[in-house]
Amino acid sequence: EVMGMAARVGSGDEAFDCVTAEFRLDYRRPVPSETGVRVRARLLRSEGRSYFVAGEILGTRDDEILTRAEARWVRLRRDTPAGGAP
Repeated sequence: EVMGMAARVGSGDEAFDCVTAEFRLDYRRPVPSETGVRVRARLLRSEGRSYFVAGEILGTRDDEILTRAEARWVRLRRDTPAGGAP
């Protein structure tokens, strides 16, 4: 969710609709369910309709990276309804 927000904010367009085209996830440490975590994401770059985003889940005590992800989001064409092919 946070990675999608990073792509939307990075696009500079409030009407930005996109779909996930690729997603890579690296589990580095167990993510505790009994404590809070922090999440962060950033737009790495954009190429045409593709937006490349990185995100992380961090422990709250020491900011240790627990999970890291990278994804490519593809912006839908204006004439394509959400849920349709990009």
